[in-house]
Amino acid sequence: MSGIADFGRRLRELRVKKGWTVFDLSTKSNVHGATISRYETGVRRPTLEIALKLARPLGTTAEYLGLGVEVSGEAADEAVREFVSGPHASGFSEWALSQLARIEWAPHGREPTLGDLLDIARAIDRVERRDR
Repeated sequence: MSGIADFGRRLRELRVKKGWTVFDLSTKSNVHGATISRYETGVRRPTLEIALKLARPLGTTAEYLGLGVEVSGEAADEAVREFVSGPHASGFSEWALSQLARIEWAPHGREPTLGDLLDIARAIDRVERRDR
């Protein structure tokens, strides 16, 4: 099965497990129902932003929906490195990304998700823009 089909299958399984209709998930995630149906059938591939919107109300992560795994340990460190140097980092200042790379996750009791990284990078970026 391809990655896009796996995403759709996992999305549908989690939605059905919660007893939700496509409309329910649409309302909770603010993603159009027809778009969700296209993801579930593998017709369309979501952006990271949309995957995050869908994952949150389902109580999962974009990594799980997309890859079928949760990120932890060394994989989490690698996820941070990839984020800081990858396409999701575009638009953030070098300073914001350097601050993100310095965060120690162990004291927080869990590993970061891509959603965490995006949220933190946005917050750091807002602080930097405010202080200019």
